[in-house]
Amino acid sequence: MKTAKSVFTILVLFSLAFASCQTTKNNSNSTSVIQTGEEYSTKREALAWYTSIGQSTYTTIDTPSASVTIEIILGYKEDDKVASTEITKRQYEIKDYFRRYFSSKSKNELRVQDEDKIRLEIKNAINDEILTESSIYDVLFLQFSVN
Repeated sequence: MKTAKSVFTILVLFSLAFASCQTTKNNSNSTSVIQTGEEYSTKREALAWYTSIGQSTYTTIDTPSASVTIEIILGYKEDDKVASTEITKRQYEIKDYFRRYFSSKSKNELRVQDEDKIRLEIKNAINDEILTESSIYDVLFLQFSVN
């Protein structure tokens, strides 16, 4: 089992490396460009965490509905003095977003296998729709259960 897990991990990392490449054409020649920006680095930057959102329970759109219990923390750059203040000021908007988000999903859309996709959707929505002076860089679930 460990061997299969190791092979899977290597395949995922290999896939991510290729996903970060782009091919561009210059006249008839083809050139590969490897992006080496911060988001492609294997080292993760240490983040500060906003932990005051707390635990919440919502119902899914299904009939009969399922209960979704979450506790989410938001990661922002440690040197970003504005982020914590802005998240605190907008915490009710963020909580309302979580209510709308999870209440619009079916139980099948909230599977553990889809957790990375859910985290990315939440991060992008908070950055694009709620925060105006700062950004979050990660979303973690301290609790995520669907019953």
